[in-house]
Amino acid sequence: MTDSSKDLSPGGRIAVGVALILAGAALSARGGYVLVQETHKLASDAMAIVPVGMVLAFAGLLLAVPPRFARLRTFAGAVLITAFALTFDWIAFGPGTRQFGGGVVSGALAVPFRPGEMLGRGVFGVVALVLTLVAVLAWVHGIRRHWRADADRPSLPPL
Repeated sequence: MTDSSKDLSPGGRIAVGVALILAGAALSARGGYVLVQETHKLASDAMAIVPVGMVLAFAGLLLAVPPRFARLRTFAGAVLITAFALTFDWIAFGPGTRQFGGGVVSGALAVPFRPGEMLGRGVFGVVALVLTLVAVLAWVHGIRRHWRADADRPSLPPL
């Protein structure tokens, strides 16, 4: 349950949404600019920047657009999930070497962890497959729901 006194006002939602859209568009544009100059485009780290920017932009769109625009919100949600899945897909299955790292921190105790490339790609691969499945389901659900809604509406007014 959320505390409605801490929710953003409609104007605040629009302002934050527009800021995310602009930041995401700038990030995607920068990634696209770098990709154009790369010789090995699929192996470039900039390949992950474009979908990350799309995630930000479409998250902003979801935040800024009121719920009454269900079709636009469904589309934005499906694109957001797809872009998120593409990021994980590229990390897990894209060409080039990857370095993964992590650790556990508790108070002053820190234990670093450096898994190998195969373990890191494997973990990202599992998440990538799940996100890709969720993205496909989001598209199928959105298309079916809106096509069904269009099929129930007569195309011409009755005579």
